[in-house]
Amino acid sequence: MISFRYHLVSLVAVFLALAVGIVVGAVALAGPVRSGRAGQLSDLGRANAALRQDNQALRGQVSSSESVAAAVAPQVVAGRLANRRVVVVADAEATGAMKDAVRTMLLRAGAKVTGQLQLTASYSDPRRAAELRSYLTGDSLPAGFQLPVSEDPSVLGSAVLSYLLVGQHGSKPAATDVLQVLTGLASLRMVVLDSRDIAPADYVVLVCAGQPTGADTANRLQAITDLASAMDHGGKGTVVVGDRAAAGTGGVLGQLRADQSIAAAVSTVDDIDSAAGQIAMVYALVEQAAGRSGQYGTAGNAQAVLPTVTR
Repeated sequence: MISFRYHLVSLVAVFLALAVGIVVGAVALAGPVRSGRAGQLSDLGRANAALRQDNQALRGQVSSSESVAAAVAPQVVAGRLANRRVVVVADAEATGAMKDAVRTMLLRAGAKVTGQLQLTASYSDPRRAAELRSYLTGDSLPAGFQLPVSEDPSVLGSAVLSYLLVGQHGSKPAATDVLQVLTGLASLRMVVLDSRDIAPADYVVLVCAGQPTGADTANRLQAITDLASAMDHGGKGTVVVGDRAAAGTGGVLGQLRADQSIAAAVSTVDDIDSAAGQIAMVYALVEQAAGRSGQYGTAGNAQAVLPTVTR
């Protein structure tokens, strides 16, 4: 008869055999597992190194392309904007470097830059809307100018600035009226006058950068899009330029490109921080003079890198 002790010894032997099998199996597999992991790490290392090399190569190509564009820019834009009067307007996010690059390229193209100013964050601040509306509906506006029927300070501001900078229906205000109203806006810290004298022009370059942030983002975007549309309607053409970030859904260029009614009239360039983008700006102004518009640059919502312009 099989005793309880026999059963106990048998169970112990079974568990001991299992334990020995597990240990032996682990030892046997340890080498291949380590080898496989080492191989995977080695493959990942090689892939990472290849990507770094590709990235460096692409950076080199971009740098070379930018150098070439910068070198040929004076020749390819020379005379393109001869005798064209252009005013430069910047939003609150635009940098000094961007404004300087725009002005330099316009002058190289033969344009007459009639002035330069920059909107401040206060211009579209809803907390100062009543103050802006009060000034715009006061007695400081040029005689004969008719404000649109609206309580929206963005609409009123766009109408006034458009009239001051490009005129309305072919008529243009006197330089003294322009200076008086803009000086008043500057005293309210709504604008900063980068030029001592600002005179009405025929074309506008509106400079923007990045994507506005904060509680009043929608107001700031609406103010710039209203202004771009008003100036294009009042003058002979408007080109809005900015960096790639501005072409995103939360940027000025992105907003303009998404609105088909505005995109059909206003041109945009999303790489103004490059020589190629500055050349595109000049060509886009030439295109505006011919009654056409387009969206240019390197962002996904651009139509092409450069406009097609012939002599």
